[in-house]
Amino acid sequence: MLTAMVHGTMPTARNAWLPWLNHITKDGERTGIRDAALVTKRGSVSSHTPQFQLSAKEIESLNNLFHNKRVNKIKLLGRTYIINSLDDKHLTAFSGKRFLIVCPSQTMYVVVQSDRLRERLTETVTWLEHLCAKLSSRNY
Repeated sequence: MLTAMVHGTMPTARNAWLPWLNHITKDGERTGIRDAALVTKRGSVSSHTPQFQLSAKEIESLNNLFHNKRVNKIKLLGRTYIINSLDDKHLTAFSGKRFLIVCPSQTMYVVVQSDRLRERLTETVTWLEHLCAKLSSRNY
């Protein structure tokens, strides 16, 4: 994982991103993250937890959302989320008790959801923004 990041080559195999996915989801008790996906802005899925695979059309919706910040909702995986906050560094949205956070890096989106994020939302957003800054610094 780190070798690929240092050399700046984009891993293409899904399992090349699995260590990143595990890093994002391993502290689920602390962060509240239940599901996650790493997707490229071009529309492919690099890695995802079971039952959390976004389609190319949903990734296109994320691209459009970050370019048109006047939208107030997004539909992912059959669920409509109401946007709570949206800027260049992150998107937070909710659907009932379920929260969604999307953080863009240079070439990817880190997408996470949780049904226990409310009390840790600010902390988790900051942590994911930091992770995406690391990805961007490595040209990902």
